[in-house]
Amino acid sequence: MTEILALSALELSAKIKNKELTVMDAIRAVYRQIDIHEANLHCYITIRNIDKVLTEAEQIQSRIDLGELRGPLSGVPIAIKDNI
Repeated sequence: MTEILALSALELSAKIKNKELTVMDAIRAVYRQIDIHEANLHCYITIRNIDKVLTEAEQIQSRIDLGELRGPLSGVPIAIKDNI
């Protein structure tokens, strides 16, 4: 899983498109890091339920596989900075 986190966003997207990894693999890797570090770092205000995120990831993966999503960052997990 840590090898997924070492990839650049474009490398991860390419591996997803080439079916070497899935969007769900990427989500699981990110959430594992959150589980390991969030208690000490307090980086996030809101962390979405992983089951809901994985359901959405499956839908995104299907759209990538069908060629409906072709953007350079399709399937790459993101975090949004809350500026308060």
